[in-house]
Amino acid sequence: MKKNVVVIGGGLGGLSAAVACAQNGHTVTILEKQSHCGGYAISFSRQGFVFDPSLHATPCGAIGDYFYTLIQQLGISDDITFLKIQKGFKTFLGDFSFDLSTDYSAFIHDLIQTFPEEKRGLAQLDRDIKRFAPLYHRVLEGMANPLSIAMHFVPKIPSFLYHANTSTYDYLCRYISNKTLCAILFHPSIFFGIPMKQFPAINFMLMFYLLCVKGMYTIQGGGNALSLALISRSKALGVTIRTNSEATSVKMSDGLAVGVQTSDNAFFEADAIISNVNTPALIRKLIGVDHFPSAYITALGDLRPSLSLLQLHCGLNCTTSACGITNHITTIFPDADIDKYLGSRNSDLFPAGYSIIAPQISDPAFFSSEKPVLSILGGVSSSLWLALSENKYRDEKRKCQDMFLESVAKRFPAISSHCAVLDCATPKTFARYTGNPDGAILGFDCSLGTQRKIMAISRLPIRNVFLANAWTGKLGGYMQVIKAGIDAAKKCEKVLI
Repeated sequence: MKKNVVVIGGGLGGLSAAVACAQNGHTVTILEKQSHCGGYAISFSRQGFVFDPSLHATPCGAIGDYFYTLIQQLGISDDITFLKIQKGFKTFLGDFSFDLSTDYSAFIHDLIQTFPEEKRGLAQLDRDIKRFAPLYHRVLEGMANPLSIAMHFVPKIPSFLYHANTSTYDYLCRYISNKTLCAILFHPSIFFGIPMKQFPAINFMLMFYLLCVKGMYTIQGGGNALSLALISRSKALGVTIRTNSEATSVKMSDGLAVGVQTSDNAFFEADAIISNVNTPALIRKLIGVDHFPSAYITALGDLRPSLSLLQLHCGLNCTTSACGITNHITTIFPDADIDKYLGSRNSDLFPAGYSIIAPQISDPAFFSSEKPVLSILGGVSSSLWLALSENKYRDEKRKCQDMFLESVAKRFPAISSHCAVLDCATPKTFARYTGNPDGAILGFDCSLGTQRKIMAISRLPIRNVFLANAWTGKLGGYMQVIKAGIDAAKKCEKVLI
């Protein structure tokens, strides 16, 4: 029977949930507060330069692989092209530099050549990740059937618990003694902005397996291409998309959600609601804490937002290679003690370590060679940025923009004279645009000891409201939020039958 589903928020998770619900035959309405859908996965232009704020890196894009099958389920595989990244990470740790080959065998070979004394430890680490990570991935993403879980996963539960409750630092130290090598190995997880000593080993193992062992991909056209494909698919399925329509409250009756009130004084009746907005806002502002058990609200209060960013977009009047940048992602830290610099993001306006993303290196067909762009980004203290007065904010933003260029120019001198266009975003920018607390980009902070609480928060005690966002156990990233959207639609379907 056809039912009314209201989706609050038109980011990737909301769009994916809307498509999946519409494919099941339901009437779906998306309410988006901005003038366009897409969330972080959008593009914008400045003087002919096209910028895409998202990361441009994702796992499992090969035909038949996990992310590709999710795209197929949503009916947009013909509209999305995954490109294998050929020149992935390059890292600078003080005076030391290392190029992380995207060919896994070559990557391990290069590590052994650079750190010959760690050959045995690297082999043991390789075996451990290949033994456990594929199984963890299948089970956690719901790809394993009950028989497979009983036969293969249950005997490994002690190992699973160890990996879930051990820091990445302690895990790596079982095999590796060289701290510079540890810093290199940690790179697939670096964008969480969490020090190794606070990052769960299981999360590292999954990221390392998916991005290093299986391979790193980008989407042709960036995150915006993914958003546009989902928007087109939504419209083809009859989904109503209302932009400039901010949800202001979820109306409740007898413990169930019955509809959504919007800022333009409209009311949308709903048999089920899927939330793509951040979970703290959904609970505290749209529904109200009185509708939740005190234990749930306490658990919510124990979690904090993930990192926010200072991000500088640069339009160049020369090629990136002319500036010396030849990798998709370049990371720069003062030395190999990256834990110190990742930890400082909670106390600094300017990042101690940062990344440079050059999307056209992997996607030259979309990002014009005549208008090459760079995105320079690093985690910073959102509380310090949000506390600045308007005048102080403008001054600090200009100062940090200059500091970014000065710092990058120390490694790549040509940058300073070839930036034709600059656009700087701060945590205040992200908070204003997304409504996410502290301008967080990856949902809740997933430091050691938080996973159970995040999973508990992901299960709302309201029977017909579901989450399709980065604030679930899926966390952030293209693949993760799309899976969250598909999962929300599946849960919704059980209620609507």
